[in-house]
Amino acid sequence: MLKYLSSVNENKKWCCFVAFVISFVFMIVLYRVYHYAPFGNQSLAWMDANIQYLDFFAFLKDVIHGKNSIGYTLANTLGGTYYGVFSYYLASPLNLLIVFFEKEQLHSFFDLLVAIKLSLAAAAAAYYLQIRFRLPLYLVLCLSFSYAFGQYSFAQASNIMWLDGVYLLPVILAGVYKNITEQGSRLLSVSVALSVIFNWYSGGINCLFSIFYFVTEFFLLEEEKSFILFARRLFRYIVAMFIGLCISAFLFLPSVALLRDGVGKGFDWNRFSTGFDGNILSVIQYYTLGAASDKDHVALYCGSLPLLGCLLFNFDKVLDHKKRTVLKGLLAFAVLVFYWQPLFLLFSLLKDASSYWFRYAYIGIFSLLFIAAHYYETVKDGTTIETTSKPVVWFVLGLFFLNYNKPAVELKTIYFTAAFLFLVYFCIRKLTVKDSAKGVTVWLMIFLIAVTLTELGRNGKLLMERYRNENVDQFIRYEKNTQALIDKIKGHDPGYFRISQTSTRGTGPSGLTAHYNEPVAFHYPSISSYTSCPDNSQMRFLDRVGYRTEFERITVVNTSVIGADALLGVKYILSRYPIRGLAEVKRLSVPQYDKKAYVNKFALPMAFTFKKNQLQELNADSLNPFEYQNALYSQLIGKPVKLYKPVSFTRKQRENSMVYTLSVPSDDHVIYGNLPWNQNMEGEIFKDNKCITGYATWLSPSVFYIPVSNNEKKVRLELKTKDGLHIKEEQFYALDLRSLEEVSKKINARKVNNLSLKNENIKCVVNGSEDELLYLSVPYHKGWNIIRNGKIIKPDLFGNCLMLVPLENGENVIDMHYSIPLFKEGCIISVLGLAFLFLYGPSGKFPGYLKGKIVGRNFSVMK
Repeated sequence: MLKYLSSVNENKKWCCFVAFVISFVFMIVLYRVYHYAPFGNQSLAWMDANIQYLDFFAFLKDVIHGKNSIGYTLANTLGGTYYGVFSYYLASPLNLLIVFFEKEQLHSFFDLLVAIKLSLAAAAAAYYLQIRFRLPLYLVLCLSFSYAFGQYSFAQASNIMWLDGVYLLPVILAGVYKNITEQGSRLLSVSVALSVIFNWYSGGINCLFSIFYFVTEFFLLEEEKSFILFARRLFRYIVAMFIGLCISAFLFLPSVALLRDGVGKGFDWNRFSTGFDGNILSVIQYYTLGAASDKDHVALYCGSLPLLGCLLFNFDKVLDHKKRTVLKGLLAFAVLVFYWQPLFLLFSLLKDASSYWFRYAYIGIFSLLFIAAHYYETVKDGTTIETTSKPVVWFVLGLFFLNYNKPAVELKTIYFTAAFLFLVYFCIRKLTVKDSAKGVTVWLMIFLIAVTLTELGRNGKLLMERYRNENVDQFIRYEKNTQALIDKIKGHDPGYFRISQTSTRGTGPSGLTAHYNEPVAFHYPSISSYTSCPDNSQMRFLDRVGYRTEFERITVVNTSVIGADALLGVKYILSRYPIRGLAEVKRLSVPQYDKKAYVNKFALPMAFTFKKNQLQELNADSLNPFEYQNALYSQLIGKPVKLYKPVSFTRKQRENSMVYTLSVPSDDHVIYGNLPWNQNMEGEIFKDNKCITGYATWLSPSVFYIPVSNNEKKVRLELKTKDGLHIKEEQFYALDLRSLEEVSKKINARKVNNLSLKNENIKCVVNGSEDELLYLSVPYHKGWNIIRNGKIIKPDLFGNCLMLVPLENGENVIDMHYSIPLFKEGCIISVLGLAFLFLYGPSGKFPGYLKGKIVGRNFSVMK
């Protein structure tokens, strides 16, 4: 046992395997003890994982089984590619494990995936430590566990796609070390490629950090430094990185193009400043068990062993001055990167990262690990440690002092943190004493491993309590019932239409929700979505017809605006309450499920024809949602129509509230309100002392449905707010159902009957004339290739969003195919990158016969 634990292990694969197995068992024990799925009703799928990622995984399962498509899906808002979502959230091959789980078991799958990724992080750290340092096995394991189970890993476990960056960072940096020490370049190229492919966001962070790491390693080289030497090593590093990025181009290049159509269209340069945010001393205060990062404080807790090495390295006379200076520079960087605005913006990839603070904190944890490993590699005996115990005492005293002035965690947690630190200090001091008894040394090594895992387990428990989902059982019931209802609708009606909902799995008491990806989870065309790579044209169009856009990423669809729904072919609405104008389809009910299926008999077909001369330019910004819908319908029908008519009302202002009294028209009308606001009011709208909806707040709608009973002649509404009244305009309109029915019948008479609508491919045959247009309720994107009678054409746009295909006299055979923009070009670059990887060779050299052609006859990149 002593031989294996105390010696430098030469079998790196075996050590990595041990680190992986112990880490995986460690996570399973945590799940079992604290009742996390699959062993209980709790899960790490918290916040965005619960709101978005579980639905994305359900979508991926359908894709694997051939039920949906990454290239293009009609379940993405009004229809669009899911390649950008796939590349950001789903590209990790570990996600393929979803095939072994049912959709209602997604929480168990999620927790298992976190356990695997953190175990891989431990294995990767063990691999790196063995490549870079000569450390005994027990220290390799302890430091690997510290990296894998640090604060970041649990705090960001819900953002599971970022964990791919955590386990690939040590591999990339091992590649940088091999590259700079002339041991080869392939590891760097391959690991960079995999990191960008698995998740380009954390891949970008890893690539950025590798630049700073390269500089650090260069100045730690034993050989004499010169500018020429630096330039040559830098050139080899750049070539290896470039090859890695080229290999990833098939995924990364199309993703960049798609992001430019959404929220990624530009960098947030307005966030740039040269100042500091927060208190730098908080990096000490928040180095405690269970601490959480926030806007002004970063928590880098990763156990006592890395901290101890960082505290002692500056006072150890064994470490030479040059090494201490370089490591001090890295330590300063590891702190400044969180508090100095230029570095914060850089590592946030030049975007406003104003949630899930310090998404790159794992690079700070790695920096602590790197410095500590240098110290532990250099320490020869216990003499130095015995004379340098003061930094440990000072740190603990500083921890108590800072938390006494402004508490960050409970006092008992600080006691635990200090106790673990002194315990680890005791173990390290004893283990580095010369001529220690072998039996005692073995038990001390085992004890140190046990203490490290206990400490990290305690930290994990505290963070898991903070970042958890406690509704696994509810999720299982909801998934089964909703899927059953969707399947019933599809079996009942085989046509082409959209489905919408007034509530989702995460709807709160005031009717607000952020769970807008259920269409891709349950595989049905809809009008809602919530992703980080939306289509701006769709978001604007939906906002104009009444479905507000939130945070440039979300379509707020928690009611049914019947006129807008009809225009977009929404035929069925799932709702927990009845809606005037919609009829319940009782045969579609699911036992013990509170949602019912309502049919919108006014829904327009997904494809129909109308006269070209009816199309007119609209100034959408000058029209409210109701008048904008009137204008759109007028174009489709060929004459002015007033489906929505203003409702007369009176108002009475009170302190932080406004009371409206509306005059109710006949029973064949549906009433809607819209109160655009200048700033959030944190309000709610009440009717008869019952909350209709949250309003003028995060995730609230703009247009809202007003329920009216048959005998009501007057309706009293009250808007109550917490932050004053900031209303720009007051709009109350009634939708005339009879007029809508007439318009719907006329348009349905021009329906295209032989339509084939299948994700990337749309086909139909239309008899028309040159003065007609084919309306398709599908948004245009530059990836569409539209062929009419064998010729490629470009469509016109309806509402600057939906496609209008010009027709010819007689029969028009329309064949449309969607291809992902820049995908083919990306594949070509990836193939070239693989070719360069092969030519560049494992040693980082081009073959001799290519040197003269590629890098010059008398110049080698290895010099």
